[in-house]
Amino acid sequence: MITAAGIGGTGADYKMIEMDVVFHASAGTVTIKVADATVLTLTGQNTAPSGTAQANRIGFRFSGTSSVHYDDAYLNDDSGSAPDNTFMGEAFVVEPSIPTANGNSSQWVGSDGNSIDNYLLVDDTGNADTDYVNSGNLNDVDTYGMGDLTNSAGTVIAITHYFVARKDDVATRKVASVLRTVSTNYVGSDKTMTSIYTPYYESRLTNPNTSARFTISEVNGLEMGQKVTT
Repeated sequence: MITAAGIGGTGADYKMIEMDVVFHASAGTVTIKVADATVLTLTGQNTAPSGTAQANRIGFRFSGTSSVHYDDAYLNDDSGSAPDNTFMGEAFVVEPSIPTANGNSSQWVGSDGNSIDNYLLVDDTGNADTDYVNSGNLNDVDTYGMGDLTNSAGTVIAITHYFVARKDDVATRKVASVLRTVSTNYVGSDKTMTSIYTPYYESRLTNPNTSARFTISEVNGLEMGQKVTT
């Protein structure tokens, strides 16, 4: 367990807590930053006591009786280039976006019995059997226009498409995320559905249309959705 001063606050005082660890049996290092200020530096440590230079879990523990809330977590390794391999700092933020308009394709059928304004049935923050879209037809695609980002400037580190799905028959069913940009659909990896609601993720560091990082205007112009692949 590592204890460092400067971590904590009162009320709605959120602070970015970041830790960098180099795994080594005798020359390991640990650096902890709070709100971009270094509060702890350790060198010459055994950060690989199991004999393996890696970690398989990360946890935070706080003493006291106050409740603690976590938000905007990220995990980097030492590969790639900045900011993917280093501290992201206080400016790092995760912005949610939900469907706000119909997209280019509306081939799935809504729980209301039609394929009109399907985006209104998938703008929930959870899952429910009261409103949804569904399809059993191979290659059916539904896409939705997404809400704009709040920030109008900055670097887009990555985008993650999050959706929840389940199947309601005995056959093998697979679904894939769809990202539409510059009039082109880019289909993600197949997700094998089960009979219970399961969250699925598809993250992209770069725009598949440009092979460069997304710009904010590109993100604001995206459509996201899903495709029946099996």
